[in-house]
Amino acid sequence: MRRALKWAMAVALIASASACSWHPPYAVAVADETRMGRCEPLGTVTAIADMGALQIHPMYHYDAQNRALMQAEMMAATHVVWLGEHYFAAAAAAYRCPE
Repeated sequence: MRRALKWAMAVALIASASACSWHPPYAVAVADETRMGRCEPLGTVTAIADMGALQIHPMYHYDAQNRALMQAEMMAATHVVWLGEHYFAAAAAAYRCPE
């Protein structure tokens, strides 16, 4: 009984740890400004990561970029062009390009 409980707790711990650092693949592609000539500009997306105290955990290093990509996806953008990207803040121009 105790052994089964230990295994269940270990599996639950591993599953929760891996879920925290996983980001779904985004439908938004990163491109450069020169290829956006035929695309419709949708606006600018910005995000700031909540770093709180000094964070060293890799999960927080690219949180701002992930949040910006998520915002662009919610705008139905197909591409973004990074205007500025750091581990704590990101800004991108969002575009919708024809298929």
